Amino acid sequence: MTYKVLIVDDEPMIRFGLGSFVDWAAEGFELIGDASNGEAALERIGNEPIDLLITDIKMPLMDGLELARRTKSLLPGVKVILVSSFNEFEYAREAVRLGVVLDYLLKPTMEPEDLLRILRQSKAVFDADAERNREAVRLAEEADRANRDSLERAFRSALAGDGELPEAALPWAGGPLRLSVWREALEGPLEGPQEGRQGWLQEAGADRERERSRRSGLSRLEQAKERLNRELAEGLAVLTGEAEVVVLIADRRGASQPELVRLHRLLLEEGWKMTVGSSPVVFGLSKLREAYRWAAHAADRGFYDGSGHCYEGVLPLPAHLERERAERANSLLRDSREQFVQSLSSFEVARSSSLLDRTAAAWRTVQLPKGAVVDQAREMLATLWSLRHERSSEERMRRRIGVLARLENADSLASLVCLLREELSGPAAPDGLRLAAEESGAQAIQSALGYIRERYRDDLTLQAVADFIHMSKNYFSEQFKRHTGHNFIEYVIRLRIDHAKHLLETTHLKIIDVGAKSGFQSPKHFLKLFKRLEGMTPAEYRMGSRAGGSPGAASTAPSGAPSAAPSAAPSVATSIAIPAAASNAPSAQGGV
Repeated sequence: MTYKVLIVDDEPMIRFGLGSFVDWAAEGFELIGDASNGEAALERIGNEPIDLLITDIKMPLMDGLELARRTKSLLPGVKVILVSSFNEFEYAREAVRLGVVLDYLLKPTMEPEDLLRILRQSKAVFDADAERNREAVRLAEEADRANRDSLERAFRSALAGDGELPEAALPWAGGPLRLSVWREALEGPLEGPQEGRQGWLQEAGADRERERSRRSGLSRLEQAKERLNRELAEGLAVLTGEAEVVVLIADRRGASQPELVRLHRLLLEEGWKMTVGSSPVVFGLSKLREAYRWAAHAADRGFYDGSGHCYEGVLPLPAHLERERAERANSLLRDSREQFVQSLSSFEVARSSSLLDRTAAAWRTVQLPKGAVVDQAREMLATLWSLRHERSSEERMRRRIGVLARLENADSLASLVCLLREELSGPAAPDGLRLAAEESGAQAIQSALGYIRERYRDDLTLQAVADFIHMSKNYFSEQFKRHTGHNFIEYVIRLRIDHAKHLLETTHLKIIDVGAKSGFQSPKHFLKLFKRLEGMTPAEYRMGSRAGGSPGAASTAPSGAPSAAPSAAPSVATSIAIPAAASNAPSAQGGV
């Protein structure tokens, strides 16, 4: 650490000599300048604080002892070295004895070594003081942290119903209070009315907070809690779980909600995207649990109305009205989910999609907590996957684990429903081919269909599939045609086109990338086949899907298209018709 020095003497030669005797930087000091009298020195000190004052005793306007006294009143930690002649020696020695100054130099006998010795002694004193100060700060911080940890434990216990938080622990909590629940938004940009707003991140503040948090080693939510506590004059932020911070603040003259909005905006500017729900104003810490329920319910609105915003809670309906509303909504939700599962079991694609919309509307009406919605959605996915009877593979297991992770992290109802819809109508869904078990070769062709569905986007050949089910290429080709009504190439092309349509509807990939990801080696070949089967180009299909209509409804398949495939080709299930399976036959259908 470098310490700042000011030299004060009315003799220019003394000032010059003292300044030139020492390599100040090498000794750990910075000479900021000099002054010819006490008044000029005091003015300089007022503008630029110093650590070490080297001053003559006898000077015009203000002597050195008065300058030392006034400087210490401004800067209690400053150290003073007096420069004196023989006739002032007793003054200097008495000042050292009384602790007013650190040491003294005698002008008639002063040598550079004397100044260096005193400077090094001074630096040792400075360093020792700095270490003591750091230790005192550390101990104070540890004590404060221990008190805060104890307070936070008591706060969490009170929220859990294990006792009450004493008002003595929070002197400001005797009056009206507002509790808020803060949850970090996990996905993407800010949703809702402010989406797309530019320049919301103030880089300087964000960088400063990120650096502070990096040094502290705290998790992001712990960092947010610490940031809030630094801002709260009459309040407390407590981490109540891995994904939640609870903030309790005093409501002074109705200013608590505007203060929460300010804090929310501050964290947003510094890089935290948080969804906040606040309770109505309550009176006293005895209402803590009730306020938490209201605030958590308000925060749940972020899942339905857009994350990253601040939602103010309202008082609930009377108990009997709330019960009636919940019963009606839960009945609607239960009916929608049951019908959805039934439609999956009977492979009714269009009805399943419509019932998924009804279920989502019921979720929104009931306003279930996100966790409950995710649990129900997970059950729906399990039902969907169980009906597919797909061949087990490590790749499929990894994909399904990824889908479940995305489900857990869905930051809004819209993204969760979009994920369910992808699984419902995506190209991984079965093609609806069900073969009668008693037909010769049906089981082998069933295995071939599963093999093709897993690999149709790769460089798949007729020979490879024939080898998989241990048939000759020609015999497999004949059996495939007899059982499915289509030849091998038509079937694979239909699967690839369906996958391309799915990507065109749900992604912003370039047309050439859509073709490549759907298994077409040549962009020209992809464009030609798509136009032949769908009656429009991929770009036209995408435009129609974005316009909100049925993209392929108006297309007419040319004569070269498979005769059993409607032009819209919503799924392979409608493209290929096979005799229905017997009730005990293994099904190729893995879903809708």
